[in-house]
Formats: sequence, C-alpha cells, structure tokens
Amino acid sequence: MKRKYERPMAFEETFMTNEYVAACWGVACSIDSANKVDHNPWVKHEANHCGLDTNQHIYTNSKGVAVSMIEEKTDRLGNLTCNLYTDSSYRYSKPYSSVKPGDYIYWTTKSGNRTWHHQGYVKSTYENRPNHS
Repeated sequence: MKRKYERPMAFEETFMTNEYVAACWGVACSIDSANKVDHNPWVKHEANHCGLDTNQHIYTNSKGVAVSMIEEKTDRLGNLTCNLYTDSSYRYSKPYSSVKPGDYIYWTTKSGNRTWHHQGYVKSTYENRPNHS
C-alpha cells in the first residue's frame, strides 16, 4: 500500500466575536423601605424575591447605557417589566439611560391590579453572573 505524502502545515485560529454581550446590572430592593410605601397585604416585598440583586436586572446596550429593566424569579408571576421613577413619590418617570451603578433608584412592577413600589442600589456585578461586564 502506497502512502500519500502530506506537506506539514500550521494553522492559526483567531477568535472573532459575532455579537456584543451587554452588561447586566443587579438591583436589590430595600424591602424595609419598600414595605413602608406599600401597605397592602397582597403587595409584599420579601428578602428571597425582590430583595435579591439577582432578581432585578438592568440591561445596557453596546455603549454601556441602560436600556431596560425586568424583575425575574417572582413568586409565580413570570418576568415583570420595571418602570423607573425620579424619587419616592413614584410620580415622574425616569429614563433608563440616566441610571448607572451606585445609583439609588425607584421603580414599580405590576401584575394584574397589584403594583409594587421598589427602591434600591444598582450594582454593576453580582456573583451569579460573573461573566457579565
């Protein structure tokens, strides 16, 4: 059996990303302060739900500007859209683009006829998503 000779060659591979991975900031609700605002027994802020910075996520675009916020891991309510406000009066909307890590923010979430009034600090990273920038 005759063997075919192959010339030795080296190949170099270059990793090229095909999409941008946006940053994802976490926000824990200050549940004691939030429960003082919401006096409805059906609207409770709990440490193991909105009180975790892994439940509220602020997503940014490729320029690092905040573009949206959702609350995940709710108590059987699915993902809830968050609406930002300028202060604890929850009267005036605030654009996501004005938010950055370290800010104390106010937001609401709604499900059916219930509205939760949240507040808390924005964190740039958190342990359950270490690869986000």
